[in-house]
Amino acid sequence: MIHFLLAQSSGTNPGDALEGIEVSHDWTDWIVAGAIVVTSVVVGLVASRVVSRSLIRREVEPITARLLGRIVGFVLVLIGLVTALGVLQVRGLGAVLGALGILGIALAFALQDTLENLIAGLALQVSKPFKKGEAVTLGDFDGTVEDVRMRNVLLRTYDGESVQLPSATVWKNPILNHMKEGTRRARLDVGVAFDTDLDRVREVLRDAVVPLDVVLDEPTPDVWVTGFGEASIRVSVLVWFDTVETNLFEVTDACARAMKRALDSAGITIPYPQRVVTDPDG
Repeated sequence: MIHFLLAQSSGTNPGDALEGIEVSHDWTDWIVAGAIVVTSVVVGLVASRVVSRSLIRREVEPITARLLGRIVGFVLVLIGLVTALGVLQVRGLGAVLGALGILGIALAFALQDTLENLIAGLALQVSKPFKKGEAVTLGDFDGTVEDVRMRNVLLRTYDGESVQLPSATVWKNPILNHMKEGTRRARLDVGVAFDTDLDRVREVLRDAVVPLDVVLDEPTPDVWVTGFGEASIRVSVLVWFDTVETNLFEVTDACARAMKRALDSAGITIPYPQRVVTDPDG
């Protein structure tokens, strides 16, 4: 298959294409070309190290940083080689380069998914929308990031399951990082009876959550009446917490317990949904 592509791109046998290449016989051209190649190699090595160290300082994984550095160095060397070939006035190289281009396209199609994940993995490593240990929502999955690899992201769900998400899938979809800002808001809804004094409810619930250690003083907790249900009036309690010191489950548990105790102490009823019971003999 590869031999066929080479032959199609050059119009002849690949060996004949190589034999047809002509170069300059002027020794000064060879000296200049050699100097260009040597310079490009030196510049490529230096650039590779500079890029790698710069990315590592930005907390990019060392393996990824070195890979990106090598890619930059390779590109600079390749530019130097092409420039040197131009100095040598190479003729007849178009057929070979065309064949290599066809081969590259064929390989790109064959490795499309792998290359897509690798590129997306590099983008995730450089942009760093999340780090190891952070709580995130990636597509339909919620959990904690365990590792960010070149081809996939390893996520530990809150149920303790391990999920490997392809890097391309993660990159293409919305990424919700619950710890990026350092704080997060939790919402708890509760229902009270229709004849309840709503101003009293707001005061009781706010006083219940403000003293909790897991709740931040700023922004201050809020209590809002948010709607009417079949058997109750819905009230929402909004609190902010530190995502480094605690997690959503700890906050909701502490707030729910405090809210229930406060409502019971104040004599405020949380009504059960109305149920219609049908008498089978009726």
